[in-house]
Amino acid sequence: MKLQNYLCVIAIVTPQFVFAQENTIDSLKKQISIAQKSGDFYAEGSNLQYLAELQADNGSTFEALKNAQVAIGIFEKLDKKSDLYQTYISILTVHQQLHNGDKILEYAIPGLKYAKESKDTSLWINMLTAIGIGYDERNEYGKAANYYLECANMEKYLGLSTAISYMNVSSSFSQLKKPEEGRRYAELAVQQSIKDGDERVEYYSYSNLALANILDEKLDEAQKALFLAEKLNKSEAINDQRDMLLLNSMFFAAKGNFKDAYFMYNSFYKIDSTMSSQQRNAQFGELETIYETKRKENENLILNEKIFMQRLWIFVALLLLLLLGIVIWLQRNRLIMKDKLLSVEKKLLAKEKQRADEEKAFHEKELTSFTQSLREKSAIIENLRNDIEKRTATDNSAPPNPSKETGVDDFLYQLTLETILTEEQWRSFRLKFERVHNGFFQKFSKFVPDVTESELRLAALTKLNMTNNEIASMLGISPESVSKTRYRLRKKIGKEEGLESILSEI
Repeated sequence: MKLQNYLCVIAIVTPQFVFAQENTIDSLKKQISIAQKSGDFYAEGSNLQYLAELQADNGSTFEALKNAQVAIGIFEKLDKKSDLYQTYISILTVHQQLHNGDKILEYAIPGLKYAKESKDTSLWINMLTAIGIGYDERNEYGKAANYYLECANMEKYLGLSTAISYMNVSSSFSQLKKPEEGRRYAELAVQQSIKDGDERVEYYSYSNLALANILDEKLDEAQKALFLAEKLNKSEAINDQRDMLLLNSMFFAAKGNFKDAYFMYNSFYKIDSTMSSQQRNAQFGELETIYETKRKENENLILNEKIFMQRLWIFVALLLLLLLGIVIWLQRNRLIMKDKLLSVEKKLLAKEKQRADEEKAFHEKELTSFTQSLREKSAIIENLRNDIEKRTATDNSAPPNPSKETGVDDFLYQLTLETILTEEQWRSFRLKFERVHNGFFQKFSKFVPDVTESELRLAALTKLNMTNNEIASMLGISPESVSKTRYRLRKKIGKEEGLESILSEI
């Protein structure tokens, strides 16, 4: 019969799952009570963690899981990540007993990531071993062997014992039907455990060596290994009895002694089925209750988070609406204020325009009055001049150039020669004229850069629609002089109607 038809189950013991037995459950419970009374949460969490480890090692699955979860809650609040992941190991022990590889990996893989980030070598080694166990429980023995080897290399680098890692590697290779590799690492585990003086690990290493030799059909070596393993086994644990019965069954089957093989396997089956029907069913029931409670707690937590987020979004939406309302209100007020300012500005501009118009009308009236006064004076002088000319024409005895002795006639003659628009009057006239025709003289000078003062006077009086005779009277010159000045100015401008054209634009 081929040995591959037999199922091989070898217990794997790792250092992080073994707790110092001197710390009894009672003493730990007392320490936990003291820590609770003193309010020392870290001490409470640490002792709960140790208690969970001890309970898991003793098979008290429910109690171990319950205490580990309480410790996890404490370490999460204290933000003690290293202690948190160490507590996960207690839970991993429970799941190892239940052969739940998925749960082991669920806890161990994040633990390994944290150990690498924090460079916590102790936790690193523990998580590598735990991941290897997880893959073993999922029958992915190749992956398990890789993690065990990585763990062994790290232990070797740190100067730690590699016995358990080699023992685990040996088991994985045997499950992969690679007995040569299984035997090689089992022998290394035996050598290291003897060197360490650890008979418990030495026992499991000989068991793995026996398995590898059975698979490789080296039965004499297998028998020696079985003998040494049984000699070292001083434990009464039911798991150890079960595993030794299975190994002996495989050994007798390999030798062809099927009677003893059947006897051994029947005993193994009874123990294994007893565990399955009683202990494991109870463990699964306890865990199912815990997980169901935890699941409901998580669902409630998620529901509460959803409700909180919904309320938060409603609050945010209301806040945004409030802010939008405030912005709209401010914008509306701003527009109202803008309209009011524009209205005030329009009123001010209207008043300013009205004032400017009134001022302009006043200055126009003043200029018109002043101009009219000049015209009237000019008309009086013109009439006097005409009278004198008539009298001179009818009285041949009258001298052409009357002297002071001539009396009134001499005074009237001198008056006709006076300039009506004197320099002082011109300055007053120019000021009044500029108030009505703002910038006239400056603008005209730009059109005719070389314009003279007499030409400017002519242009200003022409702008007021005065005739040549009126201009002549005001300036105290003859009409012929006015015409000559007008001719020179037009010649400077360069067009026949250039003066009137410029005056209409200014």
